[in-house]
Amino acid sequence: MNKKARNLALNSIITLKAKAGELLGLKDFTLDAPKTKDAQEILKNIGILSKKVLFVVAKKDENIFKSFKNLPKVKYLYADYLNPADLM
Repeated sequence: MNKKARNLALNSIITLKAKAGELLGLKDFTLDAPKTKDAQEILKNIGILSKKVLFVVAKKDENIFKSFKNLPKVKYLYADYLNPADLM
């Protein structure tokens, strides 16, 4: 898939997800320590603990990665590696 088609597909899927209310953005999200229990509590408070979650981050954060990697329905991904298949 060429770059132009990939970007068009990403934009289309993101737009559809946003219109359907399936998109949630968090600003300045950090964790003090890598604890899966804290990550699970965050998802529970948001109301998405039992759903499949794609966690896309702009930059590497070891605490976030280690906290969410053990949760069964959570996939952690850097924004640079986001592709249309991940969003489906």
